[in-house]
Amino acid sequence: MGRARPPSHRHATVVVDMTCTRFCDSSGFSVLVGAHKRALADGGGLRLVISADSQVFRIFTVIDLGRFIPRFASLDQALPPLPIERVEEPGTEHDRASER
Repeated sequence: MGRARPPSHRHATVVVDMTCTRFCDSSGFSVLVGAHKRALADGGGLRLVISADSQVFRIFTVIDLGRFIPRFASLDQALPPLPIERVEEPGTEHDRASER
């Protein structure tokens, strides 16, 4: 029986830059699918960066992995936006509550 993992609540989005990867067979893609499933279970996902003119992209397309894992042409496109940090202005309700 497998061990249950506690939820991480991290919402991990993992970006794998494969632009310099020359070859990836079905075993390699199986590892990526497993990583994607684990990331989805944590509220995130896997994003692959694969050049459209590469051997890896041809295999990615043939096995139709795009149905499960999103592919991006560049790292800039694949990176999720950074969260916007909220800055409290002096004299706001939050600031006054910390003074009590």
